[in-house]
Amino acid sequence: MKKTYENSFRDVINKTGLTQNEIDILLFLRNNPSMDTAKEISECRAISKSLVSKSVANLLSRGLINVVSDQSDRRIYRLKMTAEAAILVEELHQIQERFKQKITDDLTKEEIAVLSDLLGKIYRKLT
Repeated sequence: MKKTYENSFRDVINKTGLTQNEIDILLFLRNNPSMDTAKEISECRAISKSLVSKSVANLLSRGLINVVSDQSDRRIYRLKMTAEAAILVEELHQIQERFKQKITDDLTKEEIAVLSDLLGKIYRKLT
């Protein structure tokens, strides 16, 4: 399933030169606006700190994200998407939504709710 998911982004990857990890970080920031530090991305996505760091550096150099010091704790740096990233990130989100629709097409709303509940329970057991 992961390979099929990643293949959904192949055209964008070819067009932009972004890596799958950079796409995943942009989508994570879009889908989880309150979890906007490299540490949170690394922990929640189970991506090594070094890979997150490299991807963040690439996204910074492309002007797709900015780093902002936290107001209450200057040791914390928050990752914020730039205006330049907005159109691209919405395109990525639409691809993500089409993939989600594709895998749940044959499920009823009740089955999707049960699946979501079960996956949530599994996730909580693992964290």
